[in-house]
Amino acid sequence: MTEVTPAGRVARLAMYALCVVMASSGPGFLALSLLLHADLWAGLLIGALLTLILVPLGVAMWSDVRSTARRMRRLTAAGVPATAEVIAVRPTTYDSNTRVELRLWINAPGVEPFEASHTRDGGSRLEVGTTLGAVVDPDGRLYAVV
Repeated sequence: MTEVTPAGRVARLAMYALCVVMASSGPGFLALSLLLHADLWAGLLIGALLTLILVPLGVAMWSDVRSTARRMRRLTAAGVPATAEVIAVRPTTYDSNTRVELRLWINAPGVEPFEASHTRDGGSRLEVGTTLGAVVDPDGRLYAVV
C-alpha cells in the first residue's frame, strides 16, 4: 500500500509556483547577467549550472505534486473509511520539531488488514491502542491517515 499525504489547493498552488521559480531561475539569471552587461563567462557558468540543476528538479517536483493530487482525487472518489490502530510509537525529531513515527494496523471493509508506517508532527497524546481515521482505496492500493 502507498500512503498519500493530503494537500489542499493552496499548498499545491504554492508548490507549483515554487517549481516555476526553480525552473526559470537559471535562464533568468543568464538573461539578467546579459542585460546588465555583467562578466560574460561568470554569467554563462552560473546560469548554466543553475539551469542544469534546478530545471530537472523543478520538473520532478511538479510531477510529484501532480501525481499526489491524482492519488488524492482517486482516494476521494473510490476510498472507503478505515480505522488505523496505533501499534507502536517512536518519537523522532526533524528540524528541531517533535515528531512521532507510528506503526499502524489499518482495517477497512473489503480490504485485507495491513500494517503501515506514518509520521506526524507532535503526537504527545498518541499512544499504543489509539485509533485514528483513515481512507483506503481497495483497488488502487492507496491509503491516507486523516
